[in-house]
Amino acid sequence: MGPNLHDILRVQLYNQVEGTCNGRHGYIVSIVSMDQVGAGRVHDSYGRVSFEVKYKAIVLKPFKNEVMDAVVESVNKMGFFANVGPLQVFVSNHVYLKGVSILIYIGVAHP
Repeated sequence: MGPNLHDILRVQLYNQVEGTCNGRHGYIVSIVSMDQVGAGRVHDSYGRVSFEVKYKAIVLKPFKNEVMDAVVESVNKMGFFANVGPLQVFVSNHVYLKGVSILIYIGVAHP
């Protein structure tokens, strides 16, 4: 496959995995390192080679009742939309508890 095999596999890994979401690991935000590359397996019928790659990644997998910082994008009469990293969430007015307010801070960043 050539001397640049690891570079090619790294690019393929980034392109195929980064930014995807699956039920087991959550949203894969970024690949941190490619730790181990297994022996290639040739697929005769396709004419390609596949490799098992072990890697480390930064993931986002929120769980029920987790408290997270979010950036509010829009507010309407039904609730508000906010961004939590790569995820967009909607919070309905119906889930607010009576007597509890949600603090929305609007500020300006200073250089």
